[in-house]
Amino acid sequence: GDVYKRQDIQYDLEFRGEKRGFSVLRTDEFISEEDFTKFSRLCSVFLIIVPENLVRQNFKPIESSVYDLIMQNSKETPRIFVLVTHVPLNEAEEMEVDTFGFTKNEIEVISLPSEEVDDSLYRILFSDVHKKIFTGVQSYCQGRQDKISLTSSEFSKVFELNKFEKEEKIVDELLDLIQQVDDKNPYISPKFLPMYTAYREYSKLQKLILDSLNGNCEKQGLDIKIQDINNRMIDTQTMRLSQVSKKFLSMMKDSNASLLNFALEKRLKNFISQRNKVDIDAYFKKYCEYNIYKNSRNPSLATMAEGLKREISELENKISDNTLSVEILWREIIQFYSFQEYKAFENAGFAKDDIDHVFKQYSEHGKPFEIIDGDNKTLATRFLTSALVGGHKKVFVVSVLGPQSSGKSTLLNYLFGCHFATASGRGTKGIYGTLFDIQIGGFDSILILDTEGLLSSEMNDPEYDRKIALFCMAISHLVIINVKGDLTRNMHEVMGVALTVLNQLKLNKIPSPSLFFVLNQNSDPNISNHLTAFNRILDSITIEDTSLNDLLRVDEDNLIVIPNAFNNTTVYSNENTRWTSLSPSDSFGLSCSVLFDKLIKEMKKRSEDSEQAESFLDLQSWIKLVIEIWTTIEEFRDLAHLNEVREYSQKRQVLARFEEFRRDEIDEEHISKIHLDKIDEVLMNSNTIDEASKALETYWNEEVSNVLQERWKEEMTRAKSVSYTH
Repeated sequence: GDVYKRQDIQYDLEFRGEKRGFSVLRTDEFISEEDFTKFSRLCSVFLIIVPENLVRQNFKPIESSVYDLIMQNSKETPRIFVLVTHVPLNEAEEMEVDTFGFTKNEIEVISLPSEEVDDSLYRILFSDVHKKIFTGVQSYCQGRQDKISLTSSEFSKVFELNKFEKEEKIVDELLDLIQQVDDKNPYISPKFLPMYTAYREYSKLQKLILDSLNGNCEKQGLDIKIQDINNRMIDTQTMRLSQVSKKFLSMMKDSNASLLNFALEKRLKNFISQRNKVDIDAYFKKYCEYNIYKNSRNPSLATMAEGLKREISELENKISDNTLSVEILWREIIQFYSFQEYKAFENAGFAKDDIDHVFKQYSEHGKPFEIIDGDNKTLATRFLTSALVGGHKKVFVVSVLGPQSSGKSTLLNYLFGCHFATASGRGTKGIYGTLFDIQIGGFDSILILDTEGLLSSEMNDPEYDRKIALFCMAISHLVIINVKGDLTRNMHEVMGVALTVLNQLKLNKIPSPSLFFVLNQNSDPNISNHLTAFNRILDSITIEDTSLNDLLRVDEDNLIVIPNAFNNTTVYSNENTRWTSLSPSDSFGLSCSVLFDKLIKEMKKRSEDSEQAESFLDLQSWIKLVIEIWTTIEEFRDLAHLNEVREYSQKRQVLARFEEFRRDEIDEEHISKIHLDKIDEVLMNSNTIDEASKALETYWNEEVSNVLQERWKEEMTRAKSVSYTH
């Protein structure tokens, strides 16, 4: 709660099992007095957490005004716990004597020693604190159930459940439009999602052109096809928003857009699952059969496997065309903005400010937004430049890499309070980001990147794995490499990718990120055991003309072992029924807390390192870097040509700037045609903004006023500070 400047209130309903018999409301550090007054009515026990250093500075974790609010709103005299964290072990008992001016009956202070003590001892101390609080709550509740229990009307009033009826109606209206598409027609179609349907075809052709440049296919006719699709997409008369897109955009304008988005995600997912159930079941059945026969030496079985492979591909395409999600609805909006800017929305009755507000609000609410479209393998350039408006705020970028289904999204959600989607099987596709404001080490914001799993059996594309890893490590300050279970073949392959990328960053003089290694869902907490195995893996990897010691350091500081996130408990069982409960694991939360502290320390350390200063960019500059890196990787497969891409992008900027300058400032009637042709020639031969500026000074002659020369110099100065966004 000491990192993000945002209000985040979560309510976890009571689970009537053996584990816990009460509900929990959680809020971060920032909460308005109005909301505190409203939500404190739900609570009878309060747990206030504060670090020891603030207590030493006479910070009062519970002020008289807060205490009065608690007392006024509670049905029964409440129980208050203050948990003081990061207390030196020898001062723990002394800390618990202080009750901050209140009597012992009103408030109880509990101390949690610093995690810098021995790990096994810290786990014991943490368990003791947990037991104290848990038994304290149970003891308080005993005999008071009737007095402190909430009625349904009280619960409804506090959460304003009557408002949900309005939100449900809005979602119902959108789902009604979606359900009008019959089973015979796919969602990805010109009638339903015209822009995204065209964009998918456009992206496929763009990929074929890149392949042709690398000699992998013929380019003949591709340029004409791409131009034809581009013309269709920019035509504001024929390419217009569908009714579904209009309703979705109206929903995203609503003041409760975040809640509506969440409700739509859940209901749409259930609807699409039912609609595609037959095809999905057939897909998995054929996929299992294919895995049985694919390596068979029997000719007839091998032929059967090839037939199954074709059927699987057909089913995959059919399911893809009939799949609709919130992210696809967003892609339709984003591509309209990319190709038509505001025109399409203005034609549909939306104002320019509406679109800016929708993009900005979506990222500010902490919702995950798409950076790399995992289906089309493209960068959401226009959306990034519109949604991530941070001016000159410095951003610290953290990303996670690792195999498919290794728990990357769950880890980030626990570490940073993100809302990345989690799923068994294949989860994240592409790259998603979440942006938070912070106050750490001179940084104004932190951007968390969740990535598609490497080594995917479905993708089976080592080149794509390398591109994702190279992209993330080139644009991040800190990378978490997450692997499920023990140090097996998966980690060997992931480390091979990571070391190759690190070597390429070093060769191209690009700052390398700090690396942390997480062994997720691992039952052995002994770090030394894993370090030995880790070193064996490193010894088995070779990179020509490179010392691995120069690329990578792995020790107790950056290797972390984390257990399972959930405990699986049987809560009811008979001959016919068995109910199990998945409950959050205390040890997982504790391990995440230890890792979080290490990440924040590394963040502060890097911010204080003067040699690292150039790698810390504001949001605008970071987006420019992202575009340059992705363009280079897409076109050249590595970063050896990064400078060429930067020069080309700057050249395009100069040409675009001069065209505007020429139109607005130069009176062609009073300047010779020869002079203008000479200027055009200089610009075409200049690769950077600096080259263009210096070369043009040679050709400003007596025909051009000094005022005009000064205006042009000002224009070039502005050009240097603006990100390349096309």
